[in-house]
Amino acid sequence: MPPAPGAMPPVAYGAPTPGTPGTVIAGFICAIVGCFIAGPLLWIPGLILCIMGRNQARRQGTPTALATAGFWVSIAGLIISALIIILYIIMFAAIGASGGFDPTTSLVVPSFFV
Repeated sequence: MPPAPGAMPPVAYGAPTPGTPGTVIAGFICAIVGCFIAGPLLWIPGLILCIMGRNQARRQGTPTALATAGFWVSIAGLIISALIIILYIIMFAAIGASGGFDPTTSLVVPSFFV
C-alpha cells in the first residue's frame, strides 16, 4: 500500500548498533563503589567483570575505555589494600617484638587529668 499523499516515506532502519556490554558497566560500578564501601570485596569482582567485558567489547567492536578505567581502579585499590595489610603486619610484629603493648606506660595523659 503506497503512503498517503504528503506523508513521509517509510524509513529503512539498519541493524541496531551494539552498546556497552553489561559486564563492563557492572565491573566499573563495582570498582568505583569499592572505593567507598567494602574495598577488596568489590574490587576483585570488578576486576574480573572488567576483564570479561573488555574482551566482549573488543569482539563487538565497541569502545573499551570504561572497562579499562574499571580495570585500573580495581588494580589500584587492590595494591593499596595489600600495602595497608602489609603495614599492619609490620606494625603488629614490631609491637610483639617490643614486648607487647602496655597501656599504662604508653598512654600520654595531660597533667590536668591527673
